Amino acid sequence: MHKLSDREQAFLMLLVFMLPPLITWAGLGMPTDKGSLGILMSAILSGVLAFIKELLGGKPPEEEG
Repeated sequence: MHKLSDREQAFLMLLVFMLPPLITWAGLGMPTDKGSLGILMSAILSGVLAFIKELLGGKPPEEEG
């Protein structure tokens, strides 16, 4: 079985965190009130943070010994 690289995992996390909120927002009729846009922005920023974490490796360095 193919193991995903850190880069592939990063893009997968970006999709996993960003698509569901965008789909929900679109399904609600794309509301533009401050509350709805704030929740949407929070979800998008969470996706970006998960993307960066995975892109940088996502795991602590292994100890040599």
